[in-house]
Amino acid sequence: MPANDPRESISGYVFGSLTKSEANELAREALESDEVMQEIYEVEPLRDALTDPAFRAELKAALRSAQKVRQAGLFDRISAFFPQGWVVPSAIAAMAGVIIVGVIAINRQAELTPFQIALIQEQEDFQTKSTSLTPLYGPELGMWQSMQKAPPIQKAKAWLGLDRNGSAPVYAIGDRQRIGFQISEDARVVVLEERPDGTIVRLFPSTLQTDSLVRARDKVLVPPDTQVNLIVDGPPGPHKLRILLFPPSMDPLSHERTWGELRQNVSAAEYAFQVEP
Repeated sequence: MPANDPRESISGYVFGSLTKSEANELAREALESDEVMQEIYEVEPLRDALTDPAFRAELKAALRSAQKVRQAGLFDRISAFFPQGWVVPSAIAAMAGVIIVGVIAINRQAELTPFQIALIQEQEDFQTKSTSLTPLYGPELGMWQSMQKAPPIQKAKAWLGLDRNGSAPVYAIGDRQRIGFQISEDARVVVLEERPDGTIVRLFPSTLQTDSLVRARDKVLVPPDTQVNLIVDGPPGPHKLRILLFPPSMDPLSHERTWGELRQNVSAAEYAFQVEP
């Protein structure tokens, strides 16, 4: 592999070992290459973990028991984390502590696991999203449209799903639907549905769930299981669910900040589904 291969620099980026000039060169590579940008995007959770003081305290405790774990096995596990072809810094082979960082990070990511999202099977009051969850207009719509033009940079540590499985579940107009999500840290949460005609519906918070503050690892259903199911409405085509996470102290619906300001503090994840006539 060439000495200046950007994947080697990404490894240094994760472990904080790049010089200023190397970091600048990696930034240039990311701007010129979608592949490099995607790889940086994928390792951001591990880099975040390494800079978290609470995580470092957790690491110290793990290091005390490092001698009880076979180093070769740990190396295999941390290597499996990286995309194929990555260069794992040679220092890892000699430093069991650094290897354990990766193992703990993997376990942390595993805390968010898909949970069952069940429909209410017996009900009489059916409501479409457009009647129970009002499509957005005015300043809020303008803010989320600005988000579409300048998407969040950070990937959210969140799980977002539907009552149907698959990478892009298919619904027909009139089908019942329920959404669920879970986040790894306390945050203010906004869940949006973006439709092919440009309409944006805020699914969470709503008149059914008014508080945007969500606690870590709470399993949240939209609507809650005490409410009726949502009914899928049009237009037909690809629909995108987007979950946005903001710091607990920042209310994203106060309209006191522009999207440019909010974008510096938000992380996001997406999930798509298809609507047929």
